[in-house]
Amino acid sequence: MAERKVFVWAFLLKISVIIHYIMRSIMQIKTLEPYNETLSYKENTLYDILIIEDSQFVNDAIKKELEKLGHRCDQATRLDDALELMAEKKHAFIILDLNLPDAYGEELFFSIIRHSEAKIIILTSEQ
Repeated sequence: MAERKVFVWAFLLKISVIIHYIMRSIMQIKTLEPYNETLSYKENTLYDILIIEDSQFVNDAIKKELEKLGHRCDQATRLDDALELMAEKKHAFIILDLNLPDAYGEELFFSIIRHSEAKIIILTSEQ
């Protein structure tokens, strides 16, 4: 039982580190690119963010923390859901897991680059 508690604690610590780096990336992008023709990145601006992550736990944790800061988040756990959400709305940022169960994340990455002006934050791990 002690091993399980340590594992859960370590996993939650990793989630908080991930969220920290996501927020740091968003802040850094805002300072590097003060204005974009279709999307403005200004101080204290709330963003539409698409989270594409197959782990529902990780997806929900990221969404919860970003929404605490006032950002609006859409979630996708599969390629079809992600494509549908991208067609419906322009997102300022897309958090992308490259290891999706139904697609190669690299293909989606290049598709996003070709068809969207959203800034991409890659979130992935090897298993």
